[in-house]
Amino acid sequence: MGYPKERKEAVLKKMLPPNNRPIPVIAREEGISEATLYNWRKAARAEGRLLPDGDSTPAGWSSADKFAAVLETAALNEQELAEYCRERGLYPAQIQQWREACAQANDWECSQNKRLQEARRSDEKRIRKLEKELRHKEKSLAETAALLVLSKKLKAIWGGRGKMTSGPDRKEILELVDEAEQSGARHSRIAELLGLHARTLRRWREAEEEGRADRRPTAERPRPVNALSEEEREAVLELCNQPEYAHLPPSQIAPRLADEGIYLASESTFYRILRAAGQATHRGRAQPHLKSRRAPGPAGPQGPTRCQVSLRSRERFWDIQVPKIDSIFDNLLVPRPSWSPGVPPQHRKLVAATHRSPI
Repeated sequence: MGYPKERKEAVLKKMLPPNNRPIPVIAREEGISEATLYNWRKAARAEGRLLPDGDSTPAGWSSADKFAAVLETAALNEQELAEYCRERGLYPAQIQQWREACAQANDWECSQNKRLQEARRSDEKRIRKLEKELRHKEKSLAETAALLVLSKKLKAIWGGRGKMTSGPDRKEILELVDEAEQSGARHSRIAELLGLHARTLRRWREAEEEGRADRRPTAERPRPVNALSEEEREAVLELCNQPEYAHLPPSQIAPRLADEGIYLASESTFYRILRAAGQATHRGRAQPHLKSRRAPGPAGPQGPTRCQVSLRSRERFWDIQVPKIDSIFDNLLVPRPSWSPGVPPQHRKLVAATHRSPI
């Protein structure tokens, strides 16, 4: 059995402002279940009636309740609006504020969409930048790995810049270059690693495609016009083996001949002819001259010279000091020994006695 319409309206009136009675309280007073009261309020709201929640102040009303109040007061004049506000416990300013908010709802949605679009574009731009950096790093890592593998494989066949590369070696080098390019290495970096120009690699590839062999090994090279003849070379050897020059090196033979007004060849040519004849062997007590071996380091491509410190060098070193002497030798630099802490005093006295300063 349903409830009478009059009773239903009376119950709904208790939910209207300014009463705003909570539904659990109305259910205890009227003896009606809460589910029935919620259904009645839901149906009234669907008809557009103002039925806020149980909060006693308009600040707690939902957007639907505020919109319903705006709809109910849309056709009222100022006097009727004042009466409506007094009955509902509202202020006319609140109704005006809600009306403006409803009028700007569409504009707010547009501005919100605009802000979302700007934020999305900013995120997309940042993502593209990060993806670009990631691709660049991946390419750099792939190129570094390809160049490392290429350098290891080239050690067995690559003689280096300035040396003639045979046809089979060229073919193998070009295959390694193609493999490195497929792995992500740039052509310019490969040429830099080989110590060659990019045009050289292109010339090798064109010759390989056309089937042209390297003609440099079989090329006819004309004899230099200033080259010594066999008679002149024999004359140099005969002069070096004469008794008065037999004990002298070419570095002394050439100046002596120049003092006498005789010129057969330069000093380096003397050395080259003796070396070709097998007569440039080192002789004497002095150690043969050895080319300095340099280790790679920050001092340059060859790095600093490798040196070995002896025990005597570790014990004592000389320090250049300027003595304070009021004489004509004011600017004289005098070496004075400076000792390390581990040198005994008796050793210092012995060395000081053998290395006395002239002052």
